[in-house]
Amino acid sequence: MTSVDRNMGASAFLEGIMLTSLALIFLVGLAMAAICQRLKLPCIIGMLITGIVAGPYTLDLLDPSILGISADDSCGGILR
Repeated sequence: MTSVDRNMGASAFLEGIMLTSLALIFLVGLAMAAICQRLKLPCIIGMLITGIVAGPYTLDLLDPSILGISADDSCGGILR
């Protein structure tokens, strides 16, 4: 196995971790939104609670690579 194959394997592994973290955020956010809706609260409150609880300052359930994603990074190449 060459170093290129190893790097591609590591990259795929990290993408899998990132995808798992995104799925966790999405599914828990939807569940919390449904709970808030039953309590006659806006659904966005459930999404916000999910972000606070799953984020790096409370339970730190997310992959650190997700925290490095920003709109500035993804749009920077397009706008220049």
